Amino acid sequence: MAFNRSQDVERRHVLARPLHTFSGHVLQVRCPTPSCGGVRQLWIDALLGRWGERPMNKVVATLRCTHCLQPAAWVMLRRPVYPGQLRQSDLTLVLLGGGLGPR
Repeated sequence: MAFNRSQDVERRHVLARPLHTFSGHVLQVRCPTPSCGGVRQLWIDALLGRWGERPMNKVVATLRCTHCLQPAAWVMLRRPVYPGQLRQSDLTLVLLGGGLGPR
């Protein structure tokens, strides 16, 4: 994620790229059902075997809550500053939800 462009341009760029491009990043996913437990983290490296060549927009559209099976309401891509650790200083980009409207 370069973040030298507007977030809308960066979002379109990220969503069009293959998932393997974001090795080392994390997807944070929130279910639309409040009772399902909030936000979960999906380390992209753990998804590469199954979805590595798929574009990010297809991966985001496939994400479902493991409890209620609803599609994700909100998805954020994080690039950890410190490999393997999530911190406040991570670079983030909302890919779905958060006032973005339907994608």
